[in-house]
Amino acid sequence: SSDLADVDLPELVRSNPILARQLEDPNFAALAHDDTANLSGLEQTARYGLNVGKSLLAGVYGASEGLLGTLEAGAGAMSQYLTRPLASAHLLPEDTGLRIEAGIRELRQTQTAARKYFTPKAESTLEAGVYGGLQSLSQNLITLPAALISGNPALALGSMSAMTGGQSYGKARDKGLDTGMALSSAFRSEEHTS
Repeated sequence: SSDLADVDLPELVRSNPILARQLEDPNFAALAHDDTANLSGLEQTARYGLNVGKSLLAGVYGASEGLLGTLEAGAGAMSQYLTRPLASAHLLPEDTGLRIEAGIRELRQTQTAARKYFTPKAESTLEAGVYGGLQSLSQNLITLPAALISGNPALALGSMSAMTGGQSYGKARDKGLDTGMALSSAFRSEEHTS
C-alpha cells in the first residue's frame, strides 16, 4: 500500500485524471489513501482497454473510408477522362462524374472524421504503434471473409490495397491536389501494400 503523501501529484493528475478528481473529495481520499497505486493501475487498465476498443472501431471506419476513397477515385477518373471532356464538347449537359465524385467525397469525409475521432491519443510511440496496429488489424480483417469464402487470398489482398489507395486518394484530394496527382498518390501507396 502507498501513502497519499508519497504520491507525485502532478504525475497523478496527468496520468490518472479521474482518480485525481476523486481524491479532491475528502471522504473518498480518507477511504482511498492507502490504495492510490491500485486505483491508479485500475484507471490506466480501464483506459487502455477502452483505447483498444476505440482503435478497433477506428479500423472499421478506416475500411469504409478506404472503400469510399476508391469509389471517389473512380468517379474522379471518370470525370477527368470521360464526362468533363464530353461536357466541354456539349455532348453532356454537365460533368456528372464531378458531381458523383463530390457526393462520394462528402461520405468519405464523414468516415475520415469518425476514424480520427475514435483513434486514441497515445502517450508514447509504443502506445501509438499498438493502437495503429490494432486499427490496421480490424481494417484488414474485414476483407478476410472474401478470401475465406472464395478460397482466393488475392481478394483480401486486393481489397487491402484498394482501401489503402482509397485513403491516399482522399487525403490527396482533401489537400487540394487535382485528380491526376491524387490518383498518382493512390497508386504509389497501393504499390507499397501489394
